[in-house]
Amino acid sequence: MDSKRALTAKGLSLNINMPEKVLMIHGDRKKLFQALSYLLDNSIKFSPSGSTIILSVTETDDRLYVSIEDKGVGIIEEHLSRIFESFNQGDCSITRKYPGVGLGLNICRRIIQHHEGDIRVESKANEGSTFHIGLPKKKLFANHMPF
Repeated sequence: MDSKRALTAKGLSLNINMPEKVLMIHGDRKKLFQALSYLLDNSIKFSPSGSTIILSVTETDDRLYVSIEDKGVGIIEEHLSRIFESFNQGDCSITRKYPGVGLGLNICRRIIQHHEGDIRVESKANEGSTFHIGLPKKKLFANHMPF
């Protein structure tokens, strides 16, 4: 609901591309939801008003892939290698425009890795970012995470 309100407030569109039927994965539902919500909220935060965010789901025999693409501010190339580190933010200046402490992407990575998945980003400054998540299908995991 928070994401929907934020989308509406900024005049953003969300396009969802996914097959009609997707095989479910097993995992910590709350933590996976937290990771995906954070990535969507990040796209909303960094996207210009009136733009479109694309959430896509595809799958292979053994993996489920989720990507979230925006046409926002993007990430400067020299910051890409550190984007998933704790307390890392692209703009560390005292006058930065976007709030946050720089933990969200690190937490997302830890959640995805706990589920034996991977996360990566493609981004260009002033062109936008696409976060890609790959998760194994048909895996059983504990109902809680160690953090």
